[in-house]
Amino acid sequence: MNMKLNALVIALSLAVSATVAAPAYALAETTTIDWSSHDTFEAGFGIVAAGNTFIDTYKFTLSNPTSILSSTVSSDLTYGPYSIFGISEGFVSLYNSDDIEVGSYSFDGDSVTYVIGTNLAAGSYYYTVSGSASGLNGGAYMLASAVPVPEAETWAMMMAGLGLVGLQLRRKSKVTSQIAVN
Repeated sequence: MNMKLNALVIALSLAVSATVAAPAYALAETTTIDWSSHDTFEAGFGIVAAGNTFIDTYKFTLSNPTSILSSTVSSDLTYGPYSIFGISEGFVSLYNSDDIEVGSYSFDGDSVTYVIGTNLAAGSYYYTVSGSASGLNGGAYMLASAVPVPEAETWAMMMAGLGLVGLQLRRKSKVTSQIAVN
């Protein structure tokens, strides 16, 4: 019996000393998602366990030069003085294939922030989204990325312009053929 008690005391003291000696840091969660070719609209969602930090990467390619609109928001749920669900120190960066930052912004549960990446060349890009789960039950965010599409009025104006150019060319060819006949 005394031998079992000694073994239990030794095991318990080792467990306590290992717990006390363990470094106190949050786990870092990393995720990489490949959107392939960027569609008109892309969305990414992240759910982070309580006390953890995260760095998520969203890769994509642009087939044509364009601009990109980006928005990120986290859901902060509080009950009285307690943060049940939240993200703190949220940060988004957009990089090109040479790892050069094209744009960046911060986000939290109180705001939705937009950034416009203008005059982006065709090629490979990626977003990094980072932050910490500040809620008792962790946190969540949503990243939205959109490539602007011309509106119907823009298409109508372009078609009308092309129609006028075609009409002018037709009119010019009739005048040229009448001069050649005379």
